[in-house]
Amino acid sequence: MKNERKNPFEPHNKPCTVTAIITILGDASGDGRVGTVDLSMLGKAWDTREEDPVNELLGTVWNENCDFNGDTKIGTSDLSIMGRYWGTS
Repeated sequence: MKNERKNPFEPHNKPCTVTAIITILGDASGDGRVGTVDLSMLGKAWDTREEDPVNELLGTVWNENCDFNGDTKIGTSDLSIMGRYWGTS
């Protein structure tokens, strides 16, 4: 049959490399623990939205790594999530 497709999930004998990045919720810096560095980053991004420009007067800037709940706004929900995982490593 000409239109027969091979199953891409079928096992094969070729070596392959897989890289997985595992993060902890609340770890904005990516250093593997939730602590003061992450809180500082959250503070700098506080009350910003994804579409906001950089506010040089307040020193705030949107940071997607601080948007733990994925609502495109940095606020109390994100702080609550960070608090739940505080001290985790």
